[in-house]
Amino acid sequence: MAMTDVASVEAAKRILAAVAMTVEARADELSALDAALGDGDHGVSLNIGWRAVIAELDGYDAPDVGALLHNVGLTIVNSVGAAMGPLYGTAFVRAGKAVAGKHEFDGTAVAVMLEAARDGIADRGKASAGDKTMLDALTPAAEAARGAATAGADALTALRAASDAAATGAIATRDMLARKGRASRLGERALGHQDAGATSVALMLKAALLALDPAAPSTIADVPRAVSADEPRHPHSTAAEVGIVPTDADGNRGMTGGRMRVALGSDDAGFPLKEVIRQHLQDKGVDTHDYSTPGHVPSEVDYPDVARAVAEAVASGQEERAILVCGTGIGMAITANKVPGVRAAQAHDVYSAERARKSNDAQVLAMGARVIGPELAKSIVDAWLVADFAGGASTRKVEKMNRVDATYRAKTGS
Repeated sequence: MAMTDVASVEAAKRILAAVAMTVEARADELSALDAALGDGDHGVSLNIGWRAVIAELDGYDAPDVGALLHNVGLTIVNSVGAAMGPLYGTAFVRAGKAVAGKHEFDGTAVAVMLEAARDGIADRGKASAGDKTMLDALTPAAEAARGAATAGADALTALRAASDAAATGAIATRDMLARKGRASRLGERALGHQDAGATSVALMLKAALLALDPAAPSTIADVPRAVSADEPRHPHSTAAEVGIVPTDADGNRGMTGGRMRVALGSDDAGFPLKEVIRQHLQDKGVDTHDYSTPGHVPSEVDYPDVARAVAEAVASGQEERAILVCGTGIGMAITANKVPGVRAAQAHDVYSAERARKSNDAQVLAMGARVIGPELAKSIVDAWLVADFAGGASTRKVEKMNRVDATYRAKTGS
């Protein structure tokens, strides 16, 4: 393959599309890996970022690959919350800057991009190789590309070397102690778990290689399947795609003209975050019904009153889904779960929100405005909205929960 082919903007867009498809296909597995060590949102959040990239890909006005990568980095930063957005966004921005204006790529250009991405993540995350992070795949990838370039390799050969090294590096994280983030608190319990960030780096480099060289042998080991085999798998969607959802057997429950509607409720502590969520849902085409204080004016209001009103509307079938926000989300969840037939889940990470739907068929999501920020809250809401009840073994467990509810209702005569 000629160097000019590798360096073309169109070739780069094909690579980006391939990366996005790979991330979507493996999002559940990446989140499952992350759940063992962190928040469990790696795959979901990364997928949100890459969907945003694909949505804007044709509109990028980039004269060269460097400018294109810079645009990709900014899109990821703007669409992905928590730490991962700035980390991956910085990696792409730095990589783009390193090859700005170039129209011919060789092995050295590949090495320069990977080195710049590595340094950007290290600077932003204050991490190093050996900390059980994405750098444990990206650092060996950059070193392998540099070694290949020094030996006179072309761009494709250097990328192949980088991909193989990243795969090996990702697998090696299983034997590392975590030194950064929430995982650092686990000590030796982190051993045996593969880092989600390192794995996503390896998967993206492999996707890039296959986009340029479909005949390249696959060397990366399968990501461990941490999702139960009896649960159906499906690609994640974005909130923009949940405007239209199937109606239930009653035809229109919780819907307005076939569009999804979400009930909202908050006390005065949760009011600001509830307003952010309301606007986020409306921007994505989801209708809302606000049970908060009249006129949306914060005032002294007790969360049990709001939670009860919303939960009773869900139990009666008037509303299908609901989101409750108070200071911590705890009081809202406890109160809502007192209403027979309601399953409310407090969630402050994407993975828990997703599992609340898939495993527990939770109709109500509770969050705390004093616990999480607006961007993470948006990602949590997106994941909860698009997740469907998995059925399978989970059906039996939800039925048992319902029987517990029914048993105590019978005892009290309610």
